[in-house]
Amino acid sequence: MGIPEPLRVGRVTTVSRFFCVVTQDFRAQGVMDTLMNVASIPEESESRLPSEGLPPVTAAGSQRCGTGVSLEYVLHPTHGLPQECRWYVLRATYGREREAEDLLKKRGVLVYVPKRKTLKMVKGEKKKVEESLLPNLVFVFTDECTARRLVAFPLKSESRRKDKMPVSLHFMYDHTSLNENGLNDVVVIPHKEMVNFIRFTIGGSESIRAVSPADFRIKKDQQVVITEGDFKGVVGRVARIDRQTCVVVDLQPICFLASAYIPKAFLREVPEPENNKK
Repeated sequence: MGIPEPLRVGRVTTVSRFFCVVTQDFRAQGVMDTLMNVASIPEESESRLPSEGLPPVTAAGSQRCGTGVSLEYVLHPTHGLPQECRWYVLRATYGREREAEDLLKKRGVLVYVPKRKTLKMVKGEKKKVEESLLPNLVFVFTDECTARRLVAFPLKSESRRKDKMPVSLHFMYDHTSLNENGLNDVVVIPHKEMVNFIRFTIGGSESIRAVSPADFRIKKDQQVVITEGDFKGVVGRVARIDRQTCVVVDLQPICFLASAYIPKAFLREVPEPENNKK
């Protein structure tokens, strides 16, 4: 049999507002599925990787996995960040995002998997456990060449089980729009929005939840910054959910995330940039 033609992918471009709509009980899984291109590429077909808008894979790129910066540095940089690196949204197959996170960290790759604490019944007792806030998703800060290699070549599992398969990663594509070539672009998160998202979720607060537009009503189309409490510094919009005032962080095309009740005294309006005013 001949080798099938490789899938063509669009250029890597920055999506201005980055998350798809999901709900806590994943009623919008269909929307999530439309954003995911899960075609895997055999390890031996390096020369046939999707190439449109992406640089070729080189030996140098295969060795340079790490960015040399930590998550703490990204949140509070004292100097500039690597210009060639961006935040890619990758999907780990079979809900193995936590395993992918561990394997990537050991490679020196800067990776972030948002988590939350929740109460669950464990052997008949209620216990607080940590779970992924956005199942299957992995956020990686790296250059295009390294991102392509991570997608092309599955991560070898460290499990001693012989039947344990490597962890495959796949790009997330924005299937809600087409570029000028009629293709879907790889989803790349703007750094400013990613930092805001990390600040919102890094504490693993059980009060954070994924919501759909049907669950909330924006009170005013004006950004606010939280000035006190666990979410100090987070930027979002004021919304009403279950008759309570909260802040919603809009992360299109992946999801909307909502906080618990936030007192009005803890909110300050963010001035709108002059170039956005009519």
